[in-house]
Amino acid sequence: MSKTSVSVILPVYNAEGRLRSRINQWLEILGELATNFEILIVDDGSIDDTLSTARELARYYPQVRFAHHAMRHGQMVAVQTGLNRTDGEIVMVHEDLDRLSSLQVQQLWQLRNDPRLVMVHPATTWERQMLRFDPSAGPLGTSSQPDDLSRMGGIRMLRRAAIQRLENSHDRSLPMKVEQLMRADPSSSSRSTGNIPHLLVRFEEDRSDILANYS
Repeated sequence: MSKTSVSVILPVYNAEGRLRSRINQWLEILGELATNFEILIVDDGSIDDTLSTARELARYYPQVRFAHHAMRHGQMVAVQTGLNRTDGEIVMVHEDLDRLSSLQVQQLWQLRNDPRLVMVHPATTWERQMLRFDPSAGPLGTSSQPDDLSRMGGIRMLRRAAIQRLENSHDRSLPMKVEQLMRADPSSSSRSTGNIPHLLVRFEEDRSDILANYS
């Protein structure tokens, strides 16, 4: 097991019916990856019993905590709340409780030791087309493929040190590059063909002693 700490952020809204099973699945996955991990549920103003369920889960599992917005602020604010209230070296943001693939998480986790890594996430249809990663998608606006991260499983992995470096950069011009790779599709049952394109964002530094870990 790795000693690298990992935080999982779950921004949720009206998720009482899915939250318990998804937390149990995350606990099982994380138990195989790291000895030090936490899960933060961010209830973004739910009007069902999501908050009560989150409280119950936090009481039962020491690795689970929750934050609550009195009113709905949207996913971006919920994610920022999660970043502010967690401290893992690696951060995974899970934006769609309907889908979770342990294979996808494991594949993303293999990238954690790359010191240049900023973020890896599923590529949206627009990104695939703009980067010519998926020419079969057709003209913009006509693809039948999912259009956003949440509908694609929505697991993003970030390095906290990279985010802090960007926040502390005065000129906001740190050179970065985007790479393309395939990772597991959480909606597919096929381990060999069930893949979706991901984008890998890395700092662009010319240092021969930096080696990416692409196991």
